[in-house]
Amino acid sequence: AETTKARSAGSMPDRIVVGVDGGGTKTEAIVTDASGRVRGRGLAGPSNWEVVGLDGLLAAVTHALDEALAAAEVARSAISASAFALAGVDWPSDETRLRPGLASLGLGGELVLVNDAFAAMRAGCDEPFGAVSNAGTGTVTAARNRAGESARTLAVLGYGERGGASDLVDLALHAIARAHHRQTPPTLLTERILEAVGCATPEALFEAISRDGLSVGSELAPVVLEAAAEGDRAAAEIARQLGRDLGAALVATAGRVGMRDDAFRVVRSGGVHRADSALLDAAFAETVLDGCPHAEITLLDRPPAIGAALLALDALTGPPAASAVPARERTRSQMAREIEQQPDAVERTVAALQPASARLADAVGAAGITRVLLIARGTSDNACVYARYLLEARCGLVCSLAAPSLYTRYHAAVDLRGTLAIAVSQSGETPEIVDALEYAREHGALTAAVTNGEGSSLATAAEHPLITRAGEERSVAATKTFTTQLAAFASLAGALGAPGLPAELARIPGQMRDVLADDEAIEALAVALAGSPDALCVARGFSLAVAFEAALKLKETAGIWAEGYSSADLLHGPRAAVRPGMPALVLRSSGAVDDELGELEQLLEAAEAQVLRVRAPDDVCEELAPLLLVLPAQRAAERAARQLGRDPDRPRGLTKVTPTR
Repeated sequence: AETTKARSAGSMPDRIVVGVDGGGTKTEAIVTDASGRVRGRGLAGPSNWEVVGLDGLLAAVTHALDEALAAAEVARSAISASAFALAGVDWPSDETRLRPGLASLGLGGELVLVNDAFAAMRAGCDEPFGAVSNAGTGTVTAARNRAGESARTLAVLGYGERGGASDLVDLALHAIARAHHRQTPPTLLTERILEAVGCATPEALFEAISRDGLSVGSELAPVVLEAAAEGDRAAAEIARQLGRDLGAALVATAGRVGMRDDAFRVVRSGGVHRADSALLDAAFAETVLDGCPHAEITLLDRPPAIGAALLALDALTGPPAASAVPARERTRSQMAREIEQQPDAVERTVAALQPASARLADAVGAAGITRVLLIARGTSDNACVYARYLLEARCGLVCSLAAPSLYTRYHAAVDLRGTLAIAVSQSGETPEIVDALEYAREHGALTAAVTNGEGSSLATAAEHPLITRAGEERSVAATKTFTTQLAAFASLAGALGAPGLPAELARIPGQMRDVLADDEAIEALAVALAGSPDALCVARGFSLAVAFEAALKLKETAGIWAEGYSSADLLHGPRAAVRPGMPALVLRSSGAVDDELGELEQLLEAAEAQVLRVRAPDDVCEELAPLLLVLPAQRAAERAARQLGRDPDRPRGLTKVTPTR
């Protein structure tokens, strides 16, 4: 049976509650018991009292309630608490207008009356606190903290709010007008909007709006987002701006109730958020995580009426103590949370880097560059291993990994004309990497940087900064900064002409979410790794970088002396050191080296090693498989660390920035 996932209502198994979600198109009532089990549902027409009036509201609510109570076989007087989450409950005076009529329905117990945005929030949250960005025709943003204090944006004529479908279309019309006046370049929006409304020219469109009362409204929002997805510059900027506006409203609303530094869930609901616009979604997530770095963003996947029922159950139990922290947050490390943020971080990064990657690719072509020098340390150096395989195998550029001390200590007299030097650093503040890039530029190289530190020393030093959009990474162990670096190199490779890569890269965030949803094998991996003082991590080709990174994560978080190897190198001598019972993490994907790794697994098993298999889905191209393979490796390292009593967020002797020179 469906359950609302309620908090415990103590010893009240016979308590029955009802939740009603009422909006501009329909009204739904849900009856649940104190365990959260849904016992009855009812549906009716619209109940936004500002449209249908008070009598229309009560008629719709009565119909939905009667249907739900009949299905549950419960009388109105037997209800222990009720919650009405209604559109149009916008001002304190609305309480005075609506509560008497709702009280006359004869439901027992406490009556909760809130705006319908709070039902969407509660439906998407495991606990009675969080925030919601509800973007449909218009927008409402709301938040509630652990102490039960709440805040929301204004809901009149769009003041204080932007980001709804109507705003999207309004901005599109402005873009069409500016393009028609040649203030801006032509836009695909002109053709698409004219076709949708049946007008031949922009003049005809705006005359019909001005003189004939033509309504061009929210129904055209999908047209705008489709143009953005096809690469139209004006539409893309509109999508990004709306995402930023929605995100800024969320951050501000959360800040009004002191939640910006808290761990809480952000629920996305409404047609705009469900439109699956990568640009809008990425801009929203980036803005939210910049302002609320511990937030966890999710798309609402349950009816808001479930949230209304949960609000009624919350009325029975009372708000949690202000200092209470959900059990899930008490047991999860920051590293674990940041691992789960990676699909969104990669999605943001890919969307944001398209223009910068294109500019760098144009500069590479104009300069006739055929060589790439990659400059990094640590995890970023592992990302450069990936870049070497990708840029050399798919873009025809000869790549090498720099030894930074050749430039910072030995001042090598090198001629780097005709070379692209790319420095990679999560923070952009490692002095050695900044100095090495500046040295390369002085010796003739075209310079670029891949960094999460916008405005950092490295970004400033580079002619072409490629800024990743991981959001703040608080755990010392790098996770999302690594995967966004891989995504940055994949974006650049696509701009440089790697066949088919941009389309495949667009699918990766969804595939990452699928991998993270499968948690069954991770515990077994962690147990095996935590039970050994050493381990092997093996791959080849594009995924070799993940073998190196997995080994590094096991060393720094769990204290396990792991070594990353190419399967070919392992056979050249280190194979002799494989001992019975040693864990061997083998990372595979379909492609040119898969058969060889299968043969290596057989050799390891013959040596009585404990082979731990991690394989990317077969429909993922070999070039991008590392973005998926690294996820279980990171999670296994995090859990192994906790099993060994270590804090994965604070590895011994390490800090976030290592100031080497």
